[in-house]
Amino acid sequence: MSITTERIAAAARKLCEAPGPSGRECAAYAAAKELLSPMGEVKRTPLGSLLCCVNEGKEGAPHLLLEAHLDQIGFIVTRVEEGFLRFSKVGGIDARWLPAAPVVIHSAYRTPQYNAKVGGASHSQHCYGTAADISVKGQTPAAVAAYARTLMPDWGGVGVYAGQGFTHIDVRETRADWTG
Repeated sequence: MSITTERIAAAARKLCEAPGPSGRECAAYAAAKELLSPMGEVKRTPLGSLLCCVNEGKEGAPHLLLEAHLDQIGFIVTRVEEGFLRFSKVGGIDARWLPAAPVVIHSAYRTPQYNAKVGGASHSQHCYGTAADISVKGQTPAAVAAYARTLMPDWGGVGVYAGQGFTHIDVRETRADWTG
């Protein structure tokens, strides 16, 4: 197995794209385990760290330690206040690094009756409380969609509604993309 720049970039991309906010690192752990398993036995420590032993036990074999965090910075909505979403950080980040831009939520949860009234899809993710139609000040719906895809490269629904000025984002298990 030869190491190439392309393989390193693909592995880094896979690890970076796996969702894993602090306390919910399962997808990041699975991605790391998949990448490391061909090289040796993968073990999980009691505190949740992932270890892969390559050439374990071979006398005089070189040892190499690659260390990195599996978790990512995340956010959790803590309250809605006067039309604003207030959130807390999940994981450590200096708040000065966060861009500030107003986000408008045009639609989120819908009852099946209301969903039918507005012409929503019969099995809309809105009816399950797993979707939102949003706009971000200063960003086009296509730009918001592109950013959402960086966070959910292989799953989730992302719809661009440029004429209406919003982006639909949902957390379904499979990937779906469309324009409306």
